[in-house]
Amino acid sequence: MRGAPDSFCQPPDTTVEPFQSLSDTLRNGLAVALNRANPMQRIWPMIGVADVPRSAEWYTRLLGCTQSHPGGKVFDQLLSDDREVLLCLHAWGPSGPKGDHHWATLANPAKGDTSNGLLLWFVVDDFDAAWQRAQTLDRPIVEVPNTDNGTGMRAFVIVDPDGYHVAINEHRTS
Repeated sequence: MRGAPDSFCQPPDTTVEPFQSLSDTLRNGLAVALNRANPMQRIWPMIGVADVPRSAEWYTRLLGCTQSHPGGKVFDQLLSDDREVLLCLHAWGPSGPKGDHHWATLANPAKGDTSNGLLLWFVVDDFDAAWQRAQTLDRPIVEVPNTDNGTGMRAFVIVDPDGYHVAINEHRTS
């Protein structure tokens, strides 16, 4: 996986220290077994966009996040402070070194409304700061902060440069 943190590609440590207690050994073995029983540990949502650098800049301003491929014209990842992938941006159309990667859902935005059936929903620790940033982005605000959204927490909805509706929800602290 190009661009993935090394920890995603490393198998869990199953070594036993010379004087490790039986309970520690069993706990380590259980953690490894659970890890193997639940192999899906990350989701990397990806959206098709008209201009990867423009969209990356917009999302980094809204979310206060960083990019893994700054300046990338075909692909970029937006990362949280702890390097978790929040969102992948992919240019519309074929990609790959030879231009032979064809993803049906990223083929052509003219085939349908890019926002139909998709709502990007982010939960953030800095809700008030995110709201302030959103108001500077010169994009339509669909919903101002409210708690009438099913979560009981404050959320707002803004439209990104490609027409996707993006919900920003405050993180529940208790």
